[in-house]
Amino acid sequence: MTCCDPIYEFSASEIASRIDETIPKILSSTRRKLENFSSAQFGSPQRLAQFGRATMQEFLNDFPSGPAQSRYRAAELANLPFCGDEFDIALCSHFLFTYSNLLDLTFHLDSIRELRRVAGEVRIRPLVPQFGAGHSGWLRKVLDQLTQSGDQCEVKRVPYEFQ
Repeated sequence: MTCCDPIYEFSASEIASRIDETIPKILSSTRRKLENFSSAQFGSPQRLAQFGRATMQEFLNDFPSGPAQSRYRAAELANLPFCGDEFDIALCSHFLFTYSNLLDLTFHLDSIRELRRVAGEVRIRPLVPQFGAGHSGWLRKVLDQLTQSGDQCEVKRVPYEFQ
């Protein structure tokens, strides 16, 4: 498994500082938009934050050895440092469609096409805006354009959700 994110250029302690700054903001936003929070998975925003902290700690414990073993690569969409079809599956989590208010349609399409270039299958989750209800405003347009260009696309409901 290879993970890519621009944040991987930083040290574990620098990433930990950013996590410490971000979790309270996420918790506050979740509480403000409680009607969009699904309690089925975590029960409460506080338990979601606890799960997030535990997950981040597990990542931070692994991170120092990860770059040397090519598990973590500092890279960003829509220009990945990989050969075509290098992977079976590419997963984009909590980025595309999540930040639709900051990333335009062209960026979404270019990024998905780049993910498809390096992997036989692309999975993107979630398809909802950050702390919003419903699907991203770009979802239908992206699906239409990709389908028109010959890509097979489908939206599937998964059991894991917190929004």
